[in-house]
Amino acid sequence: HVKNTGRGGAVMDGLAQARGKFGGFLDIDLEVPAHYIVPMVQLLLDGADVACAFRIYKTHLGLLHRAIFSHGYAMLVRRLLGVDLPDTEAGYKFFRMDAVRPVLSKCADLGWFWDTEVMVRSRLAGLDVRFSPVLFLRNEDKASTVKIFSDSITQFRRLWNFRFELENQGARSRSVVSDAEPLGS
Repeated sequence: HVKNTGRGGAVMDGLAQARGKFGGFLDIDLEVPAHYIVPMVQLLLDGADVACAFRIYKTHLGLLHRAIFSHGYAMLVRRLLGVDLPDTEAGYKFFRMDAVRPVLSKCADLGWFWDTEVMVRSRLAGLDVRFSPVLFLRNEDKASTVKIFSDSITQFRRLWNFRFELENQGARSRSVVSDAEPLGS
């Protein structure tokens, strides 16, 4: 891109160019190593429509906040949207392209929230979404671009607004709505 289109924009454009049966991506910092591509593709070969990493954090003080925020965010996604997804934010996703193209056409977020949006929309569309555990290894050679406070607020706002988008679109089934917290609680 001549101009940065954001994470979601870049990934969607890349997937739109994919011509194979499968398409996917992993974060360039390789905090989840490339050797996990094989288990992801195997999930697709076994019938999954979407294969995503479920990050396991090697416990040490420098990663504790990351693990807490990741697990906390996953809990919020499950609670607010009523979907059983253990990790929507892992930058390690692979897709059966014929199944996911209709979902991708509905994704609108061009930023980091795209990961949540594509995973939730895939689940609500009835796609077979599977996870494979992966070891997350912090790359100490690069500084994180995450601004914990402001990024968390932005992500929470986007999550809250997405809940209302889905409700207004009527995309949530009875079972999904009944599992989520009522709006007034």
